[in-house]
Amino acid sequence: MSSSSKPYQQPPLHEMRRLNEDPVLTLEQGAVYLNVRPSLLRDMHKQRRISTIKVGDLVRIRLSECERILREGARPATKPILSDRFA
Repeated sequence: MSSSSKPYQQPPLHEMRRLNEDPVLTLEQGAVYLNVRPSLLRDMHKQRRISTIKVGDLVRIRLSECERILREGARPATKPILSDRFA
């Protein structure tokens, strides 16, 4: 009998979150989540500005670290939504 083996396909991020409270992502997946270039995360890793996990030669980032990057990068609004020009 020949069994058709399908190549491994990683589940979507929302499914990973449901299965694991803090999934580990590749830097490319983290970059997609953050909507940035993978090279930015690689540079941040090299500069030790983000927490990463080394598995042999591979570098991984936890989803919670991506969320921290978003939280710490958020800037509060300092001006009202509608200016006097629109009032």
